[in-house]
Amino acid sequence: MRNIILTTGLLLLGLNLTKAQSDELKPFRVEVGGGLGGMYGGYWGNALYSGGSFYIEPKYQVTDKWALGALIEGGFFGSSGYDGFYFINYCPRLLITGDYYYDKNHKNNKTMHFVGMGLGATLVSGTDGHFILRTGYEKSRFRLTASIGFTGNTREPYLYFGISLGYVFHSKKK
Repeated sequence: MRNIILTTGLLLLGLNLTKAQSDELKPFRVEVGGGLGGMYGGYWGNALYSGGSFYIEPKYQVTDKWALGALIEGGFFGSSGYDGFYFINYCPRLLITGDYYYDKNHKNNKTMHFVGMGLGATLVSGTDGHFILRTGYEKSRFRLTASIGFTGNTREPYLYFGISLGYVFHSKKK
């Protein structure tokens, strides 16, 4: 009973502190971009793999400070093997993301700094849990992001890191 009361109280507090929608930003936004990254460990052995990625991330701007999204990303990572061959591997990720815009002056200078995280699945060797932390900023309609992530699979874990540049469609209200 105490847990139900505590959970209900926290939900009511959260609803009280947030508005239903953003005043400055359109509610639905889509970000498309690509980047460079690397991967260490995992299914292909303990080696450092580098490559590129592309992504699309539809988002819902809950308030001026919070955005929820669904990140669909695919990365191509390659490394030369011990026998001289160059291997290229595809690494798709599906994540639910959340971003917090902590810059209080974004209305004046049109730059919005953020931190975020995501939780989802990586489809490398079966389905593995995946967690990312990211930070960056948006300037006008462009978004620069640095991220680091890792899988929850203990048999074949790997670490992912990358930097990406994206274009945001429908970001500002007119």
